[in-house]
Amino acid sequence: METADPEFRILAPQIICPNHDNIPSVNHDFSVITIQPKSVSDFQLSWIVRWVSVPSLSQRMTLNLWKLIRALEKKLNEQSANDLDYIVKNNEFSWSVSSKAEHVVNVSHIIGSKLEIPAYTLKPGLTYVASCEIKTDSSNIFITDVALTFSVLRRRLQVYLNIDELIVPVNEAFTLEASIIYDDLKDTPIKFEWLCTSNEKSCDFFENRSESIYNVSQGISEEGIYDIHLAVLVLQEVAKTNATIRAINGILPVLQHGHAISESLTLNSIEVNFLYEYIDFTNETYTRQIEAKTKANNGRARLVAECNCSLSFDCRSHGVVYGDLRLHLNQSPDIYNFTVYPESGLALQSLFRVSASASDPDGPLRFTFYYVIDNRTISLASHLDHSAIETHLPYIVGGTDVSVEVCDSLNACSRSKFITVKVYPSDADIDKLADKARAHIRRREITDLTLISISTVLSLSNSQRWEQLTIFTAILHETLPALRTNCSLSERRYSDFTSQLAAAGLDTTQLLG
Repeated sequence: METADPEFRILAPQIICPNHDNIPSVNHDFSVITIQPKSVSDFQLSWIVRWVSVPSLSQRMTLNLWKLIRALEKKLNEQSANDLDYIVKNNEFSWSVSSKAEHVVNVSHIIGSKLEIPAYTLKPGLTYVASCEIKTDSSNIFITDVALTFSVLRRRLQVYLNIDELIVPVNEAFTLEASIIYDDLKDTPIKFEWLCTSNEKSCDFFENRSESIYNVSQGISEEGIYDIHLAVLVLQEVAKTNATIRAINGILPVLQHGHAISESLTLNSIEVNFLYEYIDFTNETYTRQIEAKTKANNGRARLVAECNCSLSFDCRSHGVVYGDLRLHLNQSPDIYNFTVYPESGLALQSLFRVSASASDPDGPLRFTFYYVIDNRTISLASHLDHSAIETHLPYIVGGTDVSVEVCDSLNACSRSKFITVKVYPSDADIDKLADKARAHIRRREITDLTLISISTVLSLSNSQRWEQLTIFTAILHETLPALRTNCSLSERRYSDFTSQLAAAGLDTTQLLG
């Protein structure tokens, strides 16, 4: 049996090296290779590292280089590659995003290392090129540029009716309501086409309306089975659905199975293990619309409404109406191979690689990595189809609990179990940490600023390094007001930011003025 060759793409950054005297040499950056398969599948990778000797190298240096190359090759083949995140220090970033269809996205205001584009900005079905130029912060000298092509998927138009099958007495009013799922385009005109047939003939009481809610106020005068068809048109796309209405003479029989949620509303199940929750409901009005959250399993459920009057002993039941619902549940992603490497290290110094794998047919998947302190989650990073990060962790007494949450495109989410990492206190360089914080403010990288500020405060306070904490707090008090002036941060987001710092133990009194 032949197996299909796996399809994947390889993303590798261009190595940044000084090419003239105006660019000083800095610490080596991590060269990260990302393997992104087209579909969720396991396959084997074998790495071969090739190199060309520079003529000026001596024989001894060539031999040492050969040993390093072979060691690298061995390391790559022993450990699967993970896509990593890294920050280039003291540089400016200039972004541009455009498509061949002449759709240009204005991202000139983004000067940080992360490109964030608001929802509904990109057009579905188009292919874009995101490019970034990196220049030195001080002298604005060009270092390098990089470009990445990506496509924006088009989501399928979906329409559902509030019932699949409805049984009502004749001449009783009922309402049909359509729910539209189409998140690609905002404020797009939607056209509705309703049709009712019975015995292959049009219903004389039913007319076409371009509305999402169809109220049959007079009910159906004749007993029979009626088929309701709805077509929804958005641009050039059409979605269809249907339902069945059974009109009967007399009062519907009361079902002998199921569970009453309240005296006036009954949610019955004709499948096993349909869960419910109590809902407050009264008879103050003849018409009542309710909303409820309930846990359910795949299958068919029956919603039953029994209308009674209870103010006098002579009152009789007005009747019973019920509709059948078919429930199709979206399963949350399956998370596996969640790891943190190394298992221990120094706070704010050691780089920890946090990675996970997940499978779900409703992609793309969003991976959100975080650690927990006092039952609060602090986000480390959140990316689409980016299943690994490299980050620093704070020192927390008893260990730092790290986890990942993976969500599919339909917002069904799963969380992994916690991995407790042994992070030890370290002699943190306050000046370097302050420089990082200032750089994040200058580049308007609020998420990174929040992470480094909270992690530093937690590490210093938990290790009782009060002198260093005092110095770092003074630096934050001096630099953070620039969030309002330089970053034009909204009052709500600034308040959220300071609230997170206060929860971590930082005195934010001076920041709220």
